[in-house]
Amino acid sequence: MTEEVTNDIQTLIRAGNAALLDGDAYEARRYFRQALDQDSTNVEALIGMAAAVRPYRERKTYLQQALASDPTNADARASLEYVADKLAAGEVLAPLDAGSKRTPVVETTPIDETSGNDAEQTEPADGDHNDPNHIHIPDVTDFEIGLRCISCGKPIIDTQKAVWSPVGQLCADCARVRRPPNYQVSITTIAITATISFFTALILGLLVIMVLAPIPLFSIIISFILAPVVAELLVRALDYITKSKRGRTMQIAVSSSIALGATPWFLLLLLGGGLSFTLLIFAIFMVILASTAVARLR
Repeated sequence: MTEEVTNDIQTLIRAGNAALLDGDAYEARRYFRQALDQDSTNVEALIGMAAAVRPYRERKTYLQQALASDPTNADARASLEYVADKLAAGEVLAPLDAGSKRTPVVETTPIDETSGNDAEQTEPADGDHNDPNHIHIPDVTDFEIGLRCISCGKPIIDTQKAVWSPVGQLCADCARVRRPPNYQVSITTIAITATISFFTALILGLLVIMVLAPIPLFSIIISFILAPVVAELLVRALDYITKSKRGRTMQIAVSSSIALGATPWFLLLLLGGGLSFTLLIFAIFMVILASTAVARLR
């Protein structure tokens, strides 16, 4: 590693530690991540990152990585023992550090210790109004926000937009970042998925009625064998086209489109012959097809 890169990493670490002392965990994580991007085994950056995150499990991971790089590091070992004790006690999140706690923007009237009289009420500094930990409402006393994102530390103003995770609440931005790319489905992907599934069901419905249903003895057995195979081929085709998208949105798009594609044939059979053997085979095939595809798209 060149001396220039080393100096750059040390600069980032110093900035991260300064942000921690100032109570800004979000900025601290940003600096430590930049340092780790350049040297993923840097012990100081790993220890700093452990101090900047709130979930104890994340702290444990960073501290273990630090000890893997330097097994003799006393600070990392002591911190890891502390975190292990907290996890064993069932605690999930570390409390907000004292340095990160903000006071209200509007201060109460201070006492003038020299004269014993109340000093005049002072207006807050202009910089305080820019504090991201406060909401400023005209003609209303500013107040501190209690609900914060566990990832970035930013206040969550609208609690209905908070995304709840096993370790606490996330803001909408962090929830989107944490979501795996293959679960981020666009409108275009949904439209393509729905179109392919609809025409697949429409064509298969005709084939089942014309080819499979007339085989009275083995049509049910063939349906249980053939329908999962066709569903697997459908999912693989969708994987190729949509780059392996998954999730509830994909499941809804596929299942509803298969149902829509099968509906014309289902109504035709129901109106033409009532509850017939062909209708039974058709229903079994389509249900197996849809359920298998939905299961594969989790």
